[in-house]
Amino acid sequence: VLSNIVNVRGAVMLPNALTYNPSYSAGHYVKLCGGYQHRAFKRHSYIVYMNGEAHKMRSGTHVEPGSEIIIPSKGPAKEGVFAGIISATRDFTYTSALVASVIMNLIK
Repeated sequence: VLSNIVNVRGAVMLPNALTYNPSYSAGHYVKLCGGYQHRAFKRHSYIVYMNGEAHKMRSGTHVEPGSEIIIPSKGPAKEGVFAGIISATRDFTYTSALVASVIMNLIK
């Protein structure tokens, strides 16, 4: 059964299933999904065709009905030392307030 849908998944603004159009390239489908996210790993994007073959996505890459366009993410950004200190301080403060609240309720 031939699907008339092209799925776009991964690091795009709005991953979606779109109706196949023979005049659209892979890049056009990505644009229809709002474009790439900031952390998209564009160079490692690929297309999986209905027959199971996977090909690296390049400019103007041909898309077939039932294809799936995959845009991987570079992963989470590394936080700097200052951001790590703030995060740890926030977590400690939250935990301390929670413990204090529990103790106050036990005393009552």
